[in-house]
Amino acid sequence: MKRSYVFVLALALAFSFGAQGARKMKVIRGGLGFLYPDHNSAANPGQMSRDDGTSLEAKYTRTSDATPVQSLTPSLAYSNGRLALFAVGTRSGSSFDPDQSTDVAGGGIGFSLGKRRVVNVGASYFTSLESTGTNLSTVKGTINLNPARDQGMSLGVAVGTTMGGTTNPIAGTIGLGYSGKNRNNNIEANLTFNDISATDNYTLSGFFTLGGAMYYFGGGYKHTNVGTTSSGEVVGRLGFVLGRGGNVDISALGNYDLQSSVVTYGGSLRVNF
Repeated sequence: MKRSYVFVLALALAFSFGAQGARKMKVIRGGLGFLYPDHNSAANPGQMSRDDGTSLEAKYTRTSDATPVQSLTPSLAYSNGRLALFAVGTRSGSSFDPDQSTDVAGGGIGFSLGKRRVVNVGASYFTSLESTGTNLSTVKGTINLNPARDQGMSLGVAVGTTMGGTTNPIAGTIGLGYSGKNRNNNIEANLTFNDISATDNYTLSGFFTLGGAMYYFGGGYKHTNVGTTSSGEVVGRLGFVLGRGGNVDISALGNYDLQSSVVTYGGSLRVNF
């Protein structure tokens, strides 16, 4: 049985922390890629361990097509520069009514190794909360190599698979990127084989992030090829840092599918403490 109050509670917690003070966060905000993901992203739990801060976020998205699909994603991310933990859940559907939506929840952990945190590893697990049909789960592991200081080249690899499906393909990602003295300024390129047994099923992507004390902006492009069919997607996110010590930030985000012309748009509210 699906429980709506889990999502309501997560949103209530986000607002309740809004009045609290916060120390200065040392995290990446707005990153949309694999090597330099946003602090509340589950894209690379290993890299999250380089951050230092705790964030509670609520994110909402909606598609622009004839039958819009909307989603609500609360997430909690913690990291202290060596250890990272996160938990996230998503409800999506034509409405948020339990009978017209699907729920997915997951979490992960990341570790930085060595004195200078040059190497980190991470793992994540996501599963469907539906009580009917096939309950698919996904598991992923990551390993990343970074410069001893924030500025420099980074290399990352991820391997993951589904569980509970008919075929359960194995996917693999390799990414190469560069960050400036402020890790919020970065660029990366990635190659993902969505099924390593099929060389014509892959995604090429490139992303950048720019950030300062009061704003952050992330953008990128993804090209996916499956057999003789290809598609492209442009993504972006613009956010503003508010409050004492940057304890609150808000953002607008959007995706544009070049083939279907469908726009996915939304926003986020995040409390940092």
